[in-house]
Amino acid sequence: MSRVGSTPTGDQGSAFKKGSGDPTDELDNLVIFNRELIDSGVIKYSKSDKGELIEVNGLVYDDGIGKGKAFVDAVNKGWSKSFKTESGMVEMRVSLSTTDVEADAAIRLVGCSMSECKSTMSSDGTVSSVLGMAVRGDSVIKLRSDAVSSTFVHEFGHSLGLGHQLNSTNSIMSYSDGRRVKAGDVSRLMEAYRSPFAYYKKHWGY
Repeated sequence: MSRVGSTPTGDQGSAFKKGSGDPTDELDNLVIFNRELIDSGVIKYSKSDKGELIEVNGLVYDDGIGKGKAFVDAVNKGWSKSFKTESGMVEMRVSLSTTDVEADAAIRLVGCSMSECKSTMSSDGTVSSVLGMAVRGDSVIKLRSDAVSSTFVHEFGHSLGLGHQLNSTNSIMSYSDGRRVKAGDVSRLMEAYRSPFAYYKKHWGY
């Protein structure tokens, strides 16, 4: 799959770890936008006198892990937000639904193998469990069977191109227990999807 922006960062994947401290990778505000979802019309940006809007309308295929309905419900609710910022109103409208036809899907949910999604114990006895993984700007999301709603919303953020944030931000892209979609998350996506190729050239120079 073509993914503008994935190569310059050297990003190999992103994981949500339950029980861990701050993320230690990808702590940046750059967006590796999802070229595939742009080209297919799943993601659309628009601007009016009321503000800026990103709409995400597409189908999700569950490759046998039994998380499709829970995933779309959590993502639709978690990401459909609007915020008043210094530059005006920014809004996300996400309307995903499930499909049984893989070829029709914009997003594909697959199981996370034990070698990828495994529990580890630190020297202080803290157990961290990887519940999901996604490469930034990619349309395949890997989930463990015990993944929860906040994992779905977090990994979808990676699919849209967002990297991790510190727990102190309570951003959905952090590992904070109280994490949720914040104005900063939506504003970063607006900057990237407003003019994706201009954004790419600005940050990577080609």
